[in-house]
Amino acid sequence: MSSLWRLANRVVGVVSPTLERGVVSDLDSLIDRMLNSAVVLWANTGWHRFDDREVNCTVQLHRWCREAIRRDPSLRILGIQMEWYQPTPEMTAGLADAIGMVRPDLRISLGQITGRTIECKRLSLKLDHPRRYVNEGLARFVESVYGESEPRAGMVGYIEADEPRLIAEAINYSIDGHVSMGPSHRMHPLNQAQGPAWHYESEHRRNNARPLRVFHCHIDLRQLGFGNA
Repeated sequence: MSSLWRLANRVVGVVSPTLERGVVSDLDSLIDRMLNSAVVLWANTGWHRFDDREVNCTVQLHRWCREAIRRDPSLRILGIQMEWYQPTPEMTAGLADAIGMVRPDLRISLGQITGRTIECKRLSLKLDHPRRYVNEGLARFVESVYGESEPRAGMVGYIEADEPRLIAEAINYSIDGHVSMGPSHRMHPLNQAQGPAWHYESEHRRNNARPLRVFHCHIDLRQLGFGNA
């Protein structure tokens, strides 16, 4: 944690643009630490969840992210929200119907300064999971449906079956063939399994020409298996 963050955490009132930029530079490392802590806390419960549907996995991830923030004072600058509503500029201006606005799964924010959007998907080699991870998740960032003005975003995958490396290969195969992506958009591993999670990163040039980096956290839930749909 940088000295800029410590200073910003004590400031009341208007923060200078220079200080604000320094705090934002710490945001991604804080999010990484929060997610890694949350995954370990959740694993310690034996992956307790109501059932195996995506929303019930995500509500547990949300729960343990909040607990990670509570336990670590350096993370308390972060806010986390589940099913964040994201209106378009046209909706905000009253020129488009807000009924159909998109709802990314998680939003992690740094006050009113900035934030990161995270989409969550189930993963295996069955049920078209890799293609859905790309078409209904990653592509929404690349095509500026989610996080249009932000340089970084996140994908979380809940691995319910099959070998993580083979799942990553299947995701990359779907990326290769996607009309908005291609081989240069592939995920690359950041490390081997870190505890109960696999970490990847991908780099993209969006349709608005803004560059984007996406972190991918694939949580290995195979230990107890999925059996409740």
